[in-house]
Amino acid sequence: MKTIYDGPQAATKKMGLLSVLILLGAVNAASLAALIVCARGNRHANRFLAGLLMLVGMRLAIYVLGFAGLYDEYRWLTFVPLDLSASFAPLHWLYVRAVVGTLPIRWKLHLVPAVIQFAYQAACFLLPASAKWDWYTTVHLHVVEPLAMAAILIAACLYVAASWRDQARYQRWLDNHFADREQWRLIWLRTMIAAFAALLLLIGAAVAWHVLIGPIDYFGRTPVMFAFCLQAYGLGLLGWRHGGDTYPPETRAPNDAAEPRTDYSAVAASWAKRIEAEGWWREEGVTLGTVADRLGTSERSLSRAFNDGAGRSFNAVVNAMRIRAIQRALADPDEKRDLLTLALDHGFASKASFNRAFRQAAGTTPSDWRRMIRQSPFPADSGAPAG
Repeated sequence: MKTIYDGPQAATKKMGLLSVLILLGAVNAASLAALIVCARGNRHANRFLAGLLMLVGMRLAIYVLGFAGLYDEYRWLTFVPLDLSASFAPLHWLYVRAVVGTLPIRWKLHLVPAVIQFAYQAACFLLPASAKWDWYTTVHLHVVEPLAMAAILIAACLYVAASWRDQARYQRWLDNHFADREQWRLIWLRTMIAAFAALLLLIGAAVAWHVLIGPIDYFGRTPVMFAFCLQAYGLGLLGWRHGGDTYPPETRAPNDAAEPRTDYSAVAASWAKRIEAEGWWREEGVTLGTVADRLGTSERSLSRAFNDGAGRSFNAVVNAMRIRAIQRALADPDEKRDLLTLALDHGFASKASFNRAFRQAAGTTPSDWRRMIRQSPFPADSGAPAG
């Protein structure tokens, strides 16, 4: 059976094709980085993501040179400092932090490993050609590179876990402070984190294969390089699309916790009854801070009362009031308003947020609920809770 490795010409063609394909990935990463860094909005986040894409492009350039045969022809290119993979996971995490909150005070320290990685490569690159090649084929390939790869992968896993934790904490904060946060749903950010985690799994699988089953040669690493190309494309498009988005900064209230013996259930019920009676839930964009001011309490106390006493966030409490009122309206045979009008009249900012809240509270869609309740031979219990 004829294989692709049946001669030098076939091998050369394959190397040239792979070089071109990966070059396209590197150019795409650089192009998206330029678009993102120019986007108006969250400039700190955009710069971190643009930097990540540029460095991914540099990493891909190593394989562009390799598949083009330049490392074989010009061995002095060995150790050219284009691999700053120690910065990938920290930059990704800093991007997430810049989107959902504030940066750590000493965030630059997270880039120190990348600086060390660059300094090592630069020092090796400046060695005489013979000494450089001896070092590369002995100590570097068998000691430095395996240890560095292991350290980078372990750190990357920790950074991905931190990214997921930070976005989840921010989502909870949004739930506790805003009744309508449809415009701040960060599904795209979770997708970016999941995609980065998937890339780590692929790299980890390749490393495990290399160690436990058999060495993976230069061509065997091609799928990983293509995964880097896809990663740059996906992160770049999502980052560019949301590069102009801004999000409310997460605030930390002072420690004004209520007394340990406070009956949060009674407090939550009392405040919920006041919110419903006053009709504050009808206001589009009503926030925890606004309601806390009207109740004469602090945001922290109000949030704790709902979470600890009622077992629900501020978002869930307010939306439950809205859904109950809409259910009563839908059960009325004389109600002529369409679903969108009903949603807007009861405080929802969009039909999407209304549909999602209704399904979470009632377990079905608004249209199905209206059809079911109007076909029922029994009158609807207008006081039944939505969820």
